[in-house]
Amino acid sequence: MLIAIYINCLKIYTTGSNQPVELLRFIEVIETAAGQKPQVIMKPMQSDDLSETDADVSELIQDVSFSPSTSLETGIVQFLEGSKSHPQNILRLPPCVLDA
Repeated sequence: MLIAIYINCLKIYTTGSNQPVELLRFIEVIETAAGQKPQVIMKPMQSDDLSETDADVSELIQDVSFSPSTSLETGIVQFLEGSKSHPQNILRLPPCVLDA
């Protein structure tokens, strides 16, 4: 499982609770936090869909001694609040020059 990727010289970690969450539960939590009901269109699984996934945070713990403890519900609420109050911070990464 891919748990960290590098973008513009920054290491991005996958975070979570080390517990799998069903997709419909994830959608339900976002719906509750956002106060809006999404339009969900159920389709058969595609060949590249994952039947199960969860966040393995072992590399995060190893690299920075941090173990996430925020619940999914709290984390989604905090993410949405942060996105609304600081939209300029979403996915803005500094440029990076790599040595060839």
